[in-house]
Amino acid sequence: MTNALWPLCDRGRSVVGGLLGTYGVDYLFLIGAQGLLVSCGGQLGPSLPRARTLRDLVHPEEYPPLWARVSGGDAAVPVPLPPFRVRGPEDGWHWLQGSSLNLLEHPEVGVTVLSAHDVTALKAAQLEQDALGTLLRQTTAGQGLRHLLADLVRTADEQVPHHFCAVFLWQDGLRLAAAPGAPQDFAALFPDWPEDAPAPATGPWSAGSLPAQVTPAALAAPLRRRGVAEVMSMPLLGRHGQYLGAVALYRRNSGPLTPGAAEVLAHARRLVTVATEQHRLTRQLDHQAHHDMLTGLPNRRLFTERLRRTLGALRPPGQRPGLMFLDLDHFKEINDTLGHPAGDEVLRLTAGRLAACLRPHETLARLGGDEFGVILPQTDEAAAARLAQRLLAALSPPLRVGEAELYLGASIGILLATDPGQDVQTALRYADIAMYRAKQRRNTFVFFEAEMTRQSGERLHLVSLLRRAVPRPHETFGVLYQPQVRLEDGVRTGSEALLRWTLPDRGPVPPDLFIPLAEETGLIVPLGEWVLAQACAHGAAWSPGAALSVAVNVSALQFARTDFAATVRCWLERSGLDPARLELELTERVVLDDVGRSAARMAELRALGVRLALDDFGTGYSSLSCLSRLPLDTLKVDRSFVRGVHADAASGAVVRAIVGLARSFGLRTVAEGIETPEEYRALRDLGCETGQGYLLGLPEAPAAGEGAGPSGAARPPV
Repeated sequence: MTNALWPLCDRGRSVVGGLLGTYGVDYLFLIGAQGLLVSCGGQLGPSLPRARTLRDLVHPEEYPPLWARVSGGDAAVPVPLPPFRVRGPEDGWHWLQGSSLNLLEHPEVGVTVLSAHDVTALKAAQLEQDALGTLLRQTTAGQGLRHLLADLVRTADEQVPHHFCAVFLWQDGLRLAAAPGAPQDFAALFPDWPEDAPAPATGPWSAGSLPAQVTPAALAAPLRRRGVAEVMSMPLLGRHGQYLGAVALYRRNSGPLTPGAAEVLAHARRLVTVATEQHRLTRQLDHQAHHDMLTGLPNRRLFTERLRRTLGALRPPGQRPGLMFLDLDHFKEINDTLGHPAGDEVLRLTAGRLAACLRPHETLARLGGDEFGVILPQTDEAAAARLAQRLLAALSPPLRVGEAELYLGASIGILLATDPGQDVQTALRYADIAMYRAKQRRNTFVFFEAEMTRQSGERLHLVSLLRRAVPRPHETFGVLYQPQVRLEDGVRTGSEALLRWTLPDRGPVPPDLFIPLAEETGLIVPLGEWVLAQACAHGAAWSPGAALSVAVNVSALQFARTDFAATVRCWLERSGLDPARLELELTERVVLDDVGRSAARMAELRALGVRLALDDFGTGYSSLSCLSRLPLDTLKVDRSFVRGVHADAASGAVVRAIVGLARSFGLRTVAEGIETPEEYRALRDLGCETGQGYLLGLPEAPAAGEGAGPSGAARPPV
């Protein structure tokens, strides 16, 4: 089957392969817009003639109704298809039967999936018996399996008078699924097959090792005292020999079975097998369309449907429907550092821990990425708070993934619906707003309050202002330069360029407010290039004799662009800045997303002559093997280790380790956020070479560095 999936991405292949891989379909068609045939695979698909569109393969008589169902189906809803013919390898026609699933809007698939079995031989038998052929076509009409099986059995009963047929399906044992012509008390002799079963299960046997309870004698035993002396049974076997159940033919009175009964039963068995497998596949596709493949939890589609029913249901006084959005904190760092397989395992383990906290009538769903949702049909504020605490507590023990021991936190937004019949989209938006507020503090939960909608509106307004400001950055943006000082003697060695935004009607906007918005919207790319251009121009204007470096932060989106090195070269050439005086700062998250690709991109930058620094070092998952592959010049010690380093033995040990690591790799160290003389002395004594922070100098306007440039000496901080 995988030969048909090559046009898809890895995740897309995983999605479709998970749907169909265990069924061994004969034909698997991936169909693009307007019926374009993207690929054709499956066990028999490669033998078909080459074709550009589905129309080129399908018989002209069957194509119009087939295409109407394939193209008219709702997104992610399985659509059973009528039998249709396709061209064979030698100008013959093959009869196929299957289902389609519209995944055109799926971000990782983008095609309609049509899977089918070859039913040519079966169709030949059906053409000899029109009645049986009609019933086979009904298997694609969306009728319930029990109804279809009953119709098939009635047709078999008509072929052999004085007999009756019965179908047994395996569901934790053989269960009676259809026997419309049986005596009145026949059904009471066997367990009933549940119509609402997810799909007929398969027994653990193949044709050669069937258990005694499915033999003709065993199926006849309950009827011996009722005068049934003869029974013929045949096992129902799937395409790979898996046991699905049995079909049996009973004689109503004494005497041998009617001649030809075996052929009738064989035809019935073939049709029942096709109907049962089609039902299995359809139910499996339907389950897949409403559940997350990775965790098995309901997906956003099913979650939304259940939430709509919950919001509209009646409930006792004092009880309200509750909705929770849960987002894992810093999950992207796990994916970036340990890889997506490790991230997937974390999501599976997380889903298990969260599910263990819920009651059967409550719904847990994976909404996408690292976001989960919870529906509470009846709750109150105290109960919802207790559940949120249990969920956070369930995530607190470390997770073992491979050799890594990971600690997770989560941010939970909670909505208690107050308006009867509140619409689903509003409820989802309110829970999302509360979760966004919780993420500002991390590993906590926040209840939605009406005031949050105003704050969310302000955020949207700020994004709008940002979009208008970025095309004209000189009007409201500016670049300040924070001194970097050699700790040994207090001499200034360079500056870090810091972006600032000032609005006429509200004054300065905090960087930790607008920079994340710029990253979310992609505006950080043009804005970051403008900062780079300004820093190069200002650095070039400083006195060459000062030999001061200028450091510029690089966002993940900037670094990911294939033309980033060319952009840096452009502004170096335009400004005339010596490349050796430019240092580009990259965070661990940016670099470790793909170490091999990052190393190649960094090598391009180093070839220009610029210096490279790893920012916020120690806060991610860097490893020695990663550092050895990266062409770095500087490690920047994160401010979280600098704060109180003189009094915190653990922070001191971390800084000492980072300094020693940097020296072993021939790198210099820069400590961020130095604010007290005690921190300065501790860092100097630990061997850190350079530092920056409010103690050593506030960010200053570029005018202070023009002409002669910033002073080479800073006032001694101690």
